[in-house]
Amino acid sequence: AAPAAPEVVQPTDEELERYIGAAQKVAAVAQEYQPQLEQASDDAARQQIMQEADEKMVAAVEEDGLSVEEYNGISLAIQQDAELRNKVEQMLNQ
Repeated sequence: AAPAAPEVVQPTDEELERYIGAAQKVAAVAQEYQPQLEQASDDAARQQIMQEADEKMVAAVEEDGLSVEEYNGISLAIQQDAELRNKVEQMLNQ
């Protein structure tokens, strides 16, 4: 069975702050692993690097007090809701 699509949520300010902290860590992990992915010699190596990066990303999200489902739900809400996106941008600029 396919994983359930994340539910679009209306996150609280506290959840948004946790999301922002997690998102910054997730972006840092992605940046850290990008060169390794580009230099990977084959699919098996790429797969291993991606799995390691995924585990670090999950840990970063959970470290900020969110489940991966909550994180993905907030990501989706931000993509679909311009008002929410503006709010997150304002929070980032504070």
